[in-house]
Amino acid sequence: MFQYIVSCLRFSWKKATVYKANLASWMLADLGMYLSTIFVYLLLGGTVFLFAGYNNSQMLLYISNSFLINNIYSILFSEAIDTISIDIRNGKMYYSLLKPLPLTVFYIAKNLNLKSLVITPFLIVFNVYCLYLNHLSLHIMNFLLLLVAVYSMGVIFLLIICLDFIGLRSEAINPIMVELLELRDRPDKIFNTFIRSIFIYIIPIYLTSAVPTKIMIENCNLIESIYFFLFPVIGTVLSTVCIKKSIKYYTFGTEEV
Repeated sequence: MFQYIVSCLRFSWKKATVYKANLASWMLADLGMYLSTIFVYLLLGGTVFLFAGYNNSQMLLYISNSFLINNIYSILFSEAIDTISIDIRNGKMYYSLLKPLPLTVFYIAKNLNLKSLVITPFLIVFNVYCLYLNHLSLHIMNFLLLLVAVYSMGVIFLLIICLDFIGLRSEAINPIMVELLELRDRPDKIFNTFIRSIFIYIIPIYLTSAVPTKIMIENCNLIESIYFFLFPVIGTVLSTVCIKKSIKYYTFGTEEV
């Protein structure tokens, strides 16, 4: 299994570096997007001292966490989720079921988006700087919070593509979720309690930005903190059950399992 994963990593790296000009343009586009957002908040920080309940340094940590979570998600899950959805609709998932890895692990290992990895060092350095601004240490818990948020983001999209098993097209819903996730870079407290609760507990976009940040700065209520760790567990169970149940009735070409 280890050798198979190593082979997948090599394949993903070769795929990412085969067109070096494309890799460079990808890096510059990402860098430009991140720097422009950071620059805007730095400018606003000169005149605005509170961003919907967050001070300047806390807001920088907020967007830094959001950037890094999005980047790690892009590396691990973005291409894998799309490939799973396409394979379900095209009846090609049976090839993956024959591989010596669990289904989701195989898709992730084979479809790593290593192009996004080139910008990760910059985002890590910026995140460390933001932790320093907020007088927070480089504690392993802070890193684990980001990983939980990344995993939660993956679970959200995995639950969406489970709809493909029942004939609904997840590709119609994915763009809506992507648009909603754009809101997570904005402070959660700009919304009233009802809307904010929807974006935490029902459409949990703020589990990938606001909640982990508030846990870091010790400004998160107990229910949100518990749900932050509970959601990925519930989502994993639901998606696993859905996939296992659906595969029993899944049609591979002309044959039904």
